[in-house]
Amino acid sequence: MVIVPLHEKCPKNNCEKYQPISLTSHPAKILPRIRLNLIKAVTGPIISHHLDTFCPGRSTTDHICLVRQLGEKYIEFGKEFLQISFDFKLAFLLYGKTGYEIFWHTMVFPKT
Repeated sequence: MVIVPLHEKCPKNNCEKYQPISLTSHPAKILPRIRLNLIKAVTGPIISHHLDTFCPGRSTTDHICLVRQLGEKYIEFGKEFLQISFDFKLAFLLYGKTGYEIFWHTMVFPKT
């Protein structure tokens, strides 16, 4: 991976305005693409229609409105409503590489 500093519209001697851009080689992009395809193959049939927002071509805004309406209906009828969100980026930052490795070792991929 090569990191190239790219300056914005400012004097080139002002180091605070540089934006680092990483140039990744094509072979380095292959392994993540293979992993992504394996994950899609495993999770595709498992994902229910309730999780459509995590699939390409399915509307996130529609699901946000749906969750809001569900919450309003539950509150209207005096029922308890629990909404859970999970931040994978924060989990990776908190648990680091070991948590990431545990995730990959517990994934079950289909044999081709």
